[in-house]
Parts: sequence; structure tokens; C-alpha cells
Amino acid sequence: MGKTIHSEARTLILKVLTFFENEKANKRFMIPVDQAIKRACAATGVSKRTLMKIKNESKIVQQNDPPVLCTSVSVDDWKKEINHVERLEKEYWDKDRLQEIEEREFIISLGGEESSSESEIENESDSMSGIEEINNSSEND
Repeated sequence: MGKTIHSEARTLILKVLTFFENEKANKRFMIPVDQAIKRACAATGVSKRTLMKIKNESKIVQQNDPPVLCTSVSVDDWKKEINHVERLEKEYWDKDRLQEIEEREFIISLGGEESSSESEIENESDSMSGIEEINNSSEND
């Protein structure tokens, strides 16, 4: 089973792909390859400040020795935690979809109960000055 990529990551991937496709179409680099930070900003659509912050955070994480940070968690326990989080994430996505469906059904149901009869609509249209009825038949026939 492949990795699920959510909307924010999909948007970022599409930005990077578009950047590279533009370079391909123009048969040249849009920004010289020796300007990696500038290229990354242009490809991802993030600011230089944000990119540098992410880069620095990554360096800090890499400098720390991961085994020292995770000595109390076994590989099996870690896998169990990952599976648990993935199950919760799927559950929340499913609940969100169900809530959207219920909201749509609720809105549709209210619309059906509240609809006016044709005579009520005709009476309302008589009191609306400046509004003309649309004639669906062609006048040229």
C-alpha cells in the first residue's frame, strides 16, 4: 500500500513539478543551479526565511544522535505507535467525510421542507416591483 499524501503535500509537489516542467519547456534552468536556495524557494513557493528555518531545524535534528533520543522505545513499540496514529488519522478522515455527507443531507432536507407552493411564489412576485418574469418561449416563433 502506498503512502497517503494529503492536500498540503500534494500542492507542494505540484508546485515543484510545475517549476521543473517550465524549465523543461524553456530548455533552460529558470534559476542557475548554483543558486540552490533561490531554486528551492521558486520551486516550492516558500520564502527564503521559511526555507532557511526548515533547513536549520533539519540540521539540529541531524546533529542529535537519534539512538540516544529513542533508547527507551523499541522498534516494535515504535511501529505499534505509528500504526495507532495511522488508524486514528484514517478514523478522523472517515468521520470528517461522514459529517460532510450528513451536512449536505441536512441542507437538502431543509430545502425540501421549506419550499413554497407556486401560488405563494406568484403572490410574492406581484409585490416585487422592477422584476420581470422570464419567458422561456422564443418571441420570434
